[in-house]
Amino acid sequence: SLLEARNLRDKARADLANGRNPAKLKQEAKAQALGDAQNSFASIALKFMEKKKLDGLAPATLKKNAWVIGLVNADFGTMPIKDITAPIVLRTLKKREKLGHYDTANKMRSVVGGVFRFAIASGIADNDPTAALRDALISPKKKHRAAITNKEDLGKLLKVLDKYSGQAKTRIGLKLLILFATRPGE
Repeated sequence: SLLEARNLRDKARADLANGRNPAKLKQEAKAQALGDAQNSFASIALKFMEKKKLDGLAPATLKKNAWVIGLVNADFGTMPIKDITAPIVLRTLKKREKLGHYDTANKMRSVVGGVFRFAIASGIADNDPTAALRDALISPKKKHRAAITNKEDLGKLLKVLDKYSGQAKTRIGLKLLILFATRPGE
């Protein structure tokens, strides 16, 4: 109030005494604040997603990336991208990791890193703090699944299916499953 006004007046007088124009300094601070808002993580991430859409990423991938960006925006989306550090990103990633969502935490690091690399290429940011976090997260446990990996075993399976004495629909379905089966984990 009155004390703040006096402090502002004294600061302006000091600036004038040092050869700086207080009005110009105020305008520069305002422009800086506006630039920071335009270069927030959320706004850069939006531009990144537009680029990925133009790159032709699958709709499911775009949806997943948008979901991940929404998660991180809750923590640091409004911050200027140049002010975001590795500890800030790590704090967000650790929230997911504590829930046991190791894949999600690693995906978040990857997508956030993409946004930072896009910002670097655009001249908005100077570094990618996610590069320092490469080994900071728990790696998800891989599940090995049974698979036929050689021609001889596949041939044996096909011969057994040809001799299958059950319903024809089942035999045909099993043969089609061999041709059109999804990858393990899908």
